[in-house]
This record gives sequence, C-alpha cells and structure tokens, in this order.
Amino acid sequence: GRNDRVIDRVRVEAMQATIAGVLGDGFSAAAFSADYAEFNRPEYHVFTTDNQDYLAYICLILGTGIISRDELIAAVRAGRMRGIADLLRRVDARAEELPAAVRAVHEQVSAAIGRGDPTPFKEFRRAEFRATIARMGRMGDAASVEELLEEEIVITHEVMAAATRWHDRGALLFGLSDKPDEASVPEAADEDPPVHRAVTHVVGG
Repeated sequence: GRNDRVIDRVRVEAMQATIAGVLGDGFSAAAFSADYAEFNRPEYHVFTTDNQDYLAYICLILGTGIISRDELIAAVRAGRMRGIADLLRRVDARAEELPAAVRAVHEQVSAAIGRGDPTPFKEFRRAEFRATIARMGRMGDAASVEELLEEEIVITHEVMAAATRWHDRGALLFGLSDKPDEASVPEAADEDPPVHRAVTHVVGG
C-alpha cells in the first residue's frame, strides 16, 4: 500500500525489542539487523516459509551464538536445514546451554509449532500489536502528508470512500487480513483497542 513501509518497520521494531528483552545484555542490534536482513530474503523462504514468527525465533537463536549466521546459511543452502523443525531439533540437542529466558521461549515456540500454530512466537506478536497501535493517530492534524506516510499507519482515503459509499447503499461490509489475531486484537479488555477500531488519519485523493 501507500505506506506499507511503516507497517513493516513497526513489525521489525517489535521483533527487535522482543529479542532484546529476552537476550538482555547479550543482545546486539547490529547482529540482529544483519541476521534479519539475511534471512528475510526470498532465497530462504524454503526454510522460513516467509513466516515472521519463525524469523523472529531464528534471529533469537542466532543471537545466543549457539549456531552462527554463516553456519545456518551453509546448512540451509546444503539442504541440511529444510525447515524450522530442523532448527528446533538442533536447538533441543543443546537446550541446556541456553540462558533460561531463551530456553523458555524455545520451549513455548516449539510447543506451539507442534500444535500447528502458525504464529508461535506470542511475545513478539503481542509487541507488534502494541507497536502498531502506537503508530496510529500519533501525529497532530498539522502534520504533512509526507510526514504521515513516513511515521504513521494511515487509512487510504480512496478505500474508505468506496466502503462508505457501498455501506450507504446497503452493502454488508467486512474486513479480512493476514495479520495474526495476536497482533491485531488486545489480550485483555483494558488494553488498547483492536487495530480495526483504532483512530488514525486518512490520506489520499
């Protein structure tokens, strides 16, 4: 879309914050950025299935040093790592070497994947929800269009106008999104509103 880069940036910021919180003093922002940039490429979709939860887990494990970036790249390219299950088994074999906080996340992610959950890294997705809401309606009405598109998640005017017109003519409107529930709706009633109820600016012609 018109400002999809902001949505992507918010997701990465939430991922980084989550991993930094788990790794503590062992976290390196530079290493995370390099790991994410490498494994977010289409070349690795055969391994990651383009799943951002898997990518967050991969970056977390790489951050522990239990397996290096170069080692994982070589394993994927050689076909020794065909999917996230292969990495989970690799980490299982050395789980006792992990810090307690990382081991807890590993166990949670592993159990969720075992249940067939496509969004197994819950802590990351909750952080994404909070970061997404924080980027909606955050700027004053005096902000320029350029500023809004760079810093805020906005509504596309053309889409809103069409939806309003259809609604006024009696159409039943509903929305679909590939954003997981955990990154879209609050966990408790006293939290921020769900994404589809958040108020933000409208940009467009």
